Amino acid sequence: MNGRTRAIDPAFDRHDPRPLEPASFDPGRAGLHPRCFSRDAVDPATAQLNEAIEKILALTPPIHSLKPAEIRAARERGEGIWGPVVTVDDARVRRIPGPAGEIGIRVIAPPSPRGVYLHFHGGGWALGAAHHQDVPNKRLSAACDMAVVSVDYRLAPEDPYPAAPDDCEAAALWLVEHAEREFGTRRLLIGGESAGAHLSVVTLLRLRTGTASRRSPPRTCCSAPTTSRSRRARAAGASAT
Repeated sequence: MNGRTRAIDPAFDRHDPRPLEPASFDPGRAGLHPRCFSRDAVDPATAQLNEAIEKILALTPPIHSLKPAEIRAARERGEGIWGPVVTVDDARVRRIPGPAGEIGIRVIAPPSPRGVYLHFHGGGWALGAAHHQDVPNKRLSAACDMAVVSVDYRLAPEDPYPAAPDDCEAAALWLVEHAEREFGTRRLLIGGESAGAHLSVVTLLRLRTGTASRRSPPRTCCSAPTTSRSRRARAAGASAT
């Protein structure tokens, strides 16, 4: 094309008819061209949502200016962009043994679950709590007919590394040992979102070298997986997605 090329999508030309320099445009990645991120390329509903979020953030102190304890307290009060914490009535709170005292778990389960999902919440290893995920965990439990066990692991900076993975490993070991008696099933899964996805993979890596690896470790169901498949994990009966 005489040293120049043009956008594949004619919609680009409606915004800017100028031809694109070859160095600035890859036809194989046309959908990621910077013009996609121009203000006039955003649909009205998304623009309205972005504006609402910006207004809320303008009234909220920058997260880096607050201590984790202050952010947690504000979250419990329903302040910030998340709004009020919504919990479900049939969630049960229990305590199980941990490496530095008891660990809180939050259980949402149907009468006869087909499996048990061990869930670790997100929050950058410093924020979040098991009850913050009640609504999605309840939906998951109902859709898959499984019990959800969400873990309130210790948070940094009050309890620095490796407190969180230690608690998650302890919760997984407890579930491997007690799932059949507590829930009537040995089908186990493990996962979480963001930091919780990381903790689920770390827990699997720990389990595959410990005594629990001989007792059918849980399978992963991570919303933000952080590692690829491992021959050793598969040999132990776990699959990391």
